[in-house]
Amino acid sequence: MAKKRMFSNELIDTDKCLEMPLSTQCLYCHLGMKADDDGFVANPKK
Repeated sequence: MAKKRMFSNELIDTDKCLEMPLSTQCLYCHLGMKADDDGFVANPKK
């Protein structure tokens, strides 16, 4: 798992993203933090 993550403001600040439920936004952030450099999450249920 990588040590650094960058989330694009171009995505996070879109109306489409902000209209998602907070639980969905939170899930996106958690999965983004757990992903490796290729975007793969080895244990998503954890």
